[in-house]
Amino acid sequence: MRLSTRGAVRHCVESGLAISEFVGSPSRVIPIQGAPLQKPYQPIGLDHVVTRDAALPATRVDDDLVILNIATGRYIGLDDIGRHIWDMIEAPMRVGDICEALAQQYRGDADAIAADAKTFLEELAGEGIIRVDG
Repeated sequence: MRLSTRGAVRHCVESGLAISEFVGSPSRVIPIQGAPLQKPYQPIGLDHVVTRDAALPATRVDDDLVILNIATGRYIGLDDIGRHIWDMIEAPMRVGDICEALAQQYRGDADAIAADAKTFLEELAGEGIIRVDG
């Protein structure tokens, strides 16, 4: 199983409403009209420690978790895998430990899962909704 995030987030705005198409990614960013897109974050390594911003409002919508980044006015939608990672980083957690837990749970190629999880975390860091230390 892959947690593929590469090139999977697409954005479009129709009739003044923000719409995002889910294409096999554990996250999708739903920009509010006029909100600037965030820049990619620096590469995250296995020894980095990540923590989510617990102050951000979040709610379940169907099977997804939708997080509002108050600073940017953007919504970030996470599917079940993204939500699982979000739950894991409620407290500071080493990226290598996250990757090991995901590889065990989803019984996939550990290297592919690690690459995709790091890409996902870099996306969240670029959105400014997680803290990266180390």
